[in-house]
Amino acid sequence: MKKIVTIATIFLMVVMFATTIVSAATKDSLVNDLYALTSKYGVTEADKVKAERFLTEYPITDEKANEIYVKAAEAIKVLEDAGVTDVKKLDTQLTKQQKLKFQSLCQEAADIVGVTLTYRNGTAEVYKNGKKIEVFYFTDGKLAYTGNNINIVLVVSSVAVIALATVYIVRKKKTNV
Repeated sequence: MKKIVTIATIFLMVVMFATTIVSAATKDSLVNDLYALTSKYGVTEADKVKAERFLTEYPITDEKANEIYVKAAEAIKVLEDAGVTDVKKLDTQLTKQQKLKFQSLCQEAADIVGVTLTYRNGTAEVYKNGKKIEVFYFTDGKLAYTGNNINIVLVVSSVAVIALATVYIVRKKKTNV
């Protein structure tokens, strides 16, 4: 009888240990869980703050949080399979098919909270009810140099002012002579 109780107890303990290893995201831990998943790909603290702000404005349930986490994990799997190292290089590190799969999984996660994602020139724009509520930048952050026209304007206007002042002074002297 003791052997049966001991074996049953050990069996129950093994079953309990096996079932408690489930990792589920909750509405309170979702942002931190997603950040832990994506930070190695270059997602920043600023992006984390944007996500926290969104969830403050538009709260979700634990079930939705878990669904979002599952979709995010699938999207990360696409990145891992493609060998992506940085979200800022998605255009160069993903094939067209991988990019479409990644964007599809991201949109599925976005659908859970009722937002639409639009991708433009290295950014992901987030829309809710037709209104743009956030923009996530996935470029290297370097801005293209477009020139500084203010210096040219100042030099040209200074030369023009000096020329006008010279003409005025010369004219004034000629009229006084």
